[in-house]
Amino acid sequence: MARKSNKKQIETSNIYAYLAYKFLIALMALLIAQIFFHICNLHLFHIEGFNNWMRLILGNIVFGVFTVALVLLPFLVLNLIPGSWRWNRGARIISEILYVIPVLFITITTCCDGPYFQHTFRLLSSEIFAYLGIGGQMGSLVPLFIRDYWFVSLGLIASILPWAWLDSRIALTERSHHKS
Repeated sequence: MARKSNKKQIETSNIYAYLAYKFLIALMALLIAQIFFHICNLHLFHIEGFNNWMRLILGNIVFGVFTVALVLLPFLVLNLIPGSWRWNRGARIISEILYVIPVLFITITTCCDGPYFQHTFRLLSSEIFAYLGIGGQMGSLVPLFIRDYWFVSLGLIASILPWAWLDSRIALTERSHHKS
């Protein structure tokens, strides 16, 4: 089952425990980014009373679970397909890419939504790339956005660092084919 190694990692051969752990820490990163979004827009939301706060929190959790499940679907499906191919180095790299890129994408876009929502009252969508790409100005606008919205970097750090640290703590190990 799960055991600790000298590298302070949790090693498990249980694919379900491994996937549940990865899913939960991705959800945690998204929830931290959502907290950052709400802090950025606190002045726009008039939430009064405990019940309204609980509804907001529950709504964020439900949204987060569905979002993480959707973006991690290829990662989850790939890892649930049985076979010894799973231990191939190339398969492990593809699996990690299918995990890391979507988690980074949803975390970054949720943090960037914080200041963006204040101006548009909408969340980021694919049209932002068309807007930034007009006239090839994206390269010159990004440094200005980073300067003007430096606090987004703090939200990203608060979301991504705990996720990266926790993600580095678990390793999936191959099951032994015989019992001792």
